[in-house]
Amino acid sequence: RMFRYVALLYDVAEKQLSPNFVKVLDFLRVLTNASGYHPGAVDCWRVLLSHVSFLVIRGHTHAMIDDLTTLHHNLARGGLASEEEKNRGAVARLIAFAVQEAERLVPDVLSRMPMLPASSAFEGPRKRIAKLRREKGVEDDNLVGRVRQVVEDLKKGNSFDARKAAVMTLRSLTETPDKRKTFHKQIVAHESQLQLLGELIKS
Repeated sequence: RMFRYVALLYDVAEKQLSPNFVKVLDFLRVLTNASGYHPGAVDCWRVLLSHVSFLVIRGHTHAMIDDLTTLHHNLARGGLASEEEKNRGAVARLIAFAVQEAERLVPDVLSRMPMLPASSAFEGPRKRIAKLRREKGVEDDNLVGRVRQVVEDLKKGNSFDARKAAVMTLRSLTETPDKRKTFHKQIVAHESQLQLLGELIKS
C-alpha cells in the first residue's frame, strides 16, 4: 500500500522530481531496502524513471542504475515463480530504458559507468555500454578507474551536487560483500588517490 501511495505522489509531483532527485532517490532507496525489496517497489521506480530528466540528474545516473540492478538482484522471493519472473523482467526493462536514455542524452556519463552484471537479463544494456566505452576510448572498468573519474569530476565541478554524486558512487562501489572485498584489496595501493577524493568531497 505504501508503494502505491508513493507512486501516486510521484505522478502528482512529477515536475519536482528532477530538481529534488537526490532526496527522492535516497528516500526510494531506503523505502525499497526497508521493505525487503518488495515487488511493489517496481512501480515506484517505473514512475520515477518516466518523469525524471537525465539532463538534470546526469551526475546521479550511475547511482540510479546501480540501485535498479540491486533491486533486480534482491527482489523479494517467496511468491509464485511466474510473478517473480514478471517483476524481474520489469526491472530489467527499466534498466534497459535508463541505459538507452542515458546513451541518448548524457553519453559521456554513461561511458564512465562500470559494466552491468554478467546476466542475460542485461545483455542489451551491456552491449550499449561496451560500444559507447569503445567509442569514447574508456578503458578503466575497475575500482581504480572509477575513483580516478570521480576525482576528475570533482575537480571540474566541486558543487554540493558533485560531492553528493561522488558519495553515492562510492557507496555503490562498496555496498555488497563482494564489492567491499575488492575495495579493500586495492585501497592500500591507491591510498593517495582516495585521500585526495576525501579532501575534495569535504571541501
